[in-house]
Amino acid sequence: GLIGDGKAVASLKARASGSVLTIAESPMDGLYCNVADMVIDGNNIATNGLDITGGYMLNVDRAIIHHFTGVGVKILGVLCSQFRDTRIALNGTGVVAGYAVMPSTGGTDANLIRFFNCELGGNTSWAVYVTRGSLIVINACNLDQNGTTGNNATAEVYFSNGIVAAGISVRDSWFEANKGISNIWIDTPYASSQMSVIESSTFVLNTNLTTGIYVQTNNPAKPNVALCRGNTFYDNA
Repeated sequence: GLIGDGKAVASLKARASGSVLTIAESPMDGLYCNVADMVIDGNNIATNGLDITGGYMLNVDRAIIHHFTGVGVKILGVLCSQFRDTRIALNGTGVVAGYAVMPSTGGTDANLIRFFNCELGGNTSWAVYVTRGSLIVINACNLDQNGTTGNNATAEVYFSNGIVAAGISVRDSWFEANKGISNIWIDTPYASSQMSVIESSTFVLNTNLTTGIYVQTNNPAKPNVALCRGNTFYDNA
């Protein structure tokens, strides 16, 4: 892993294109990747910050991952990922997660992706973009100024092809001044049904969004339900 000494700011600053850290392992190998007390700076040159394929667990604590032209953190087929007290900002996309073809298993999804007390801001495409996996948890996070005005292929949180009934869980979070298509876009699940929960969160000054929360319900055979309760919406028009 990449661990700072806790006495000074440990920093990795890119000097060329590509990824700062690339790891590819089978999830069954039990790989644990830990990143803590670090600044990982793409310097507006490097494509990706962390590029992790496979592995059992990724932990990112008290880190800043910013200024990547592509993706701050790319996690494909990682079984469990956790981001805590971390800032992922000013990238093309903050976090991308999805399915990985693995020689040992045939293929693995990105499951249980958790954000606690994180900031995801100023990413020009998406803050979080998940194309296949299960259970995204966003708890007590700040998501602001993501996406691009007038570009409906950008916004904040996108989730599609959920493989189990648990979809997105968003609690006690703040969404402000985001642009593009939607604060939260929940697309058709891969599973037979899906349930998401969005509660006790605030959506403010998202005046350049097409819609606030979008849930795709075009397939009656795969019910896609979102429970929204205790949220606050203001100055979004």
